[in-house]
Amino acid sequence: MVRDLGEIKAAGAAGVLLRECLLPDSSMLELASAARDIFCDGWLGIHDRVHVALLVEADGVHLGGRSMASAVVDEISSGRAVLGISHHLEELELDSLGSSYRFLSPIFAPTSKPLYGEALGIPGLKRATLKDRTWALGGVTPPRVADIMSCGVAGVAAIGAIFDGGDVGGDMERLLLSAECVEGLGP
Repeated sequence: MVRDLGEIKAAGAAGVLLRECLLPDSSMLELASAARDIFCDGWLGIHDRVHVALLVEADGVHLGGRSMASAVVDEISSGRAVLGISHHLEELELDSLGSSYRFLSPIFAPTSKPLYGEALGIPGLKRATLKDRTWALGGVTPPRVADIMSCGVAGVAAIGAIFDGGDVGGDMERLLLSAECVEGLGP
């Protein structure tokens, strides 16, 4: 995994969110420390484990449906990390987030895990509120980036498009090149 992180950084990734739910804390701390070194000049987020995020001075903590309440994480972190959350169809049109950003998913059926709920598609994404703080996730591939970004979201996040093809660096480059074709987006 550390080699993969180095490859996506070398390909131009500005940051990474580590979501390794099955790793024990000690292994997650080791991976997060390596990721902090790799992305020393970029963004590092840690899913769910505020204690690990604080130890490695991560930039963000991302919460999912089974995570602690955002108010508790905010209190623990004392503003040392931005807070992100995962949203799905039922949170599509909220008027406030309770966090700095959100991942809204699935936009399309993901390749990295089973589909959770109904895929929103481009029409659903167009209905989303708070787009300036929304990152689209789920089935994000290079050919879909322009359509996704045309909805006015802050950006895209990808797992399968980068890690499922066997060429992590090349897949990251293809995703970034597709993003560069969208006016106003790119490294």
